[in-house]
Formats: sequence, C-alpha cells, structure tokens
Amino acid sequence: TPAPTPPPLFPHASTVDPSFADASGGQVVVINWASGLPSGVDANSQVVFWPGTSGVSIDILRSGLSVICPSTEILGAFEGTVRDAAGGLLATFDFEFKRSPTVSPGMVAMSGGDVSVTVYEVPAGYESSPGDCRVVFGTLQTASLGVLSVDALGNLTIPLQATVTAPAQSSA
Repeated sequence: TPAPTPPPLFPHASTVDPSFADASGGQVVVINWASGLPSGVDANSQVVFWPGTSGVSIDILRSGLSVICPSTEILGAFEGTVRDAAGGLLATFDFEFKRSPTVSPGMVAMSGGDVSVTVYEVPAGYESSPGDCRVVFGTLQTASLGVLSVDALGNLTIPLQATVTAPAQSSA
C-alpha cells in the first residue's frame, strides 16, 4: 500500500476569491483558511503573489486576510505565500494572473462594424471544439472564427488576433 500523503508544512488556503486577476492588478483578493488565520500572521505580514517579488501589505479578517494584488507582466499560475515581517514563510495559496483580451476600436456604431480582438490565452472550450470559436457581444455571437492558427506542434498561436464583425444592436 502506498504511504499516506503527509500534511503540508505550512497551511494552504481553503479559498481564494477571486482565484485569478487581470495582470493590470488592483483586484481585492480575499484568502481564507478552513482552520482560521494561520499562526504568526499579523498586520505586519505580507503576501508574495509569485516568487522573487516584493510582498504586498494585508488587512486581517476573521478567518483570513484581504490584499490588493499588484500589476505584473508575468502571467500564469503560482503558489503565493504569506510571509512574516522577516520574510519567514507562514502559509501558501494558489493564484493565477491572466491578461484580459483587448478590443479595438472600443466601440462601434449601433449598426455594427469590424472589431479587432486579441486574446492572450487559449479560449475556454477551444480544446473540445477548436473549429467553433466565437466572439460574444452581449448576448449576440459572431460567426465561427473557423480553425485558428497553430504552430508546428499543433498548439494554438498565442496571442491570437482576429477581426470580427460586431452585430447590429437593437435600440429598444
């Protein structure tokens, strides 16, 4: 029989809300632990969202803390840490930085118009239905973008840029 998995050395957060933020930063993130605030965490503690960066000040809550995430050029999933004033590790949590799609121009006439959309990560649902990727404007969908550009290994080329026609909007 396999050996049981040992408990983590430091408490790992039970909830992180939201569990990701846009790379532009500024999002309030609430981190909680099922057993309450980990031992040693106080008003002088700091959150480090990804390794090798400076800590961010926290606000203490009943069972956790809140923090405003910084901006970053580094995208992806990270194990964040909570550290004491001396830099000692107190707890961990999972977090992800993403970059929101960009749209240009930012608005078109009510009659519709062409819009350039740039996406910086694989769109949701792409893996299961790669030939049916669409852009949604409110509740209206564009036609399928068709099969998207891939590299020599068959991976979607990111960032993905597409020009789509925003549908006409009702004025009522």
